Amino acid sequence: MKRSIVRILPALAVAAGFATPVSADFDSRTYFVPAISYVGADTDRALPGADMEDGGMGLQLGLGKALNERWNLEFSLVGDILERVSGDDKFEQAGLLVDGLFFFSRNPGFAPYAVIGAGALNTEYAG
Repeated sequence: MKRSIVRILPALAVAAGFATPVSADFDSRTYFVPAISYVGADTDRALPGADMEDGGMGLQLGLGKALNERWNLEFSLVGDILERVSGDDKFEQAGLLVDGLFFFSRNPGFAPYAVIGAGALNTEYAG
């Protein structure tokens, strides 16, 4: 009997993590995720970025939706531009990201989460 309980308890703990508790204050609205980033040029390699300026600004625009009490799904477009120190050449990156956010708690004061995601990034260099 003791062995059965020892085997069942971890399984119940894992299942509880995937359960969707019903909460009256659960907010499932779609939300907008804007972000500004800074990209530093890599001068340690013999790449097109070797004679770039110190860095460049990037932008991320995304949409997210809470699927249940534990999971959110986000789709984002990302991009950045680095300009060469001399000339009009540019190093551009653009991409699409898909992220799943697993929330350990939905506490409004502090809601820790883990992210798993995938994406594609297109890099173009004119020079």
